[in-house]
Amino acid sequence: SAVFISHTSILVPYALGVLLALYLFDEYSPEGISFLSFGLFMGIAMSITAFPVLARIIQEKGLTKSSLGIIAITCAAVD
Repeated sequence: SAVFISHTSILVPYALGVLLALYLFDEYSPEGISFLSFGLFMGIAMSITAFPVLARIIQEKGLTKSSLGIIAITCAAVD
């Protein structure tokens, strides 16, 4: 389940970032930048997980020994 959740948590935000790039490209892209570069940047920026921040939040909330905390850390590590 961790691998499925991990891949889904990458693909869905990535696809949404590329879709968002469709709307933002004309107004916010610098001169001479192709849509491919802009779309890749937006997709990657939306799908990155900040592993240290997630680990700290899980630790502070006391979820390190719970199944939810373990799955969240596992998914972030796979990402």
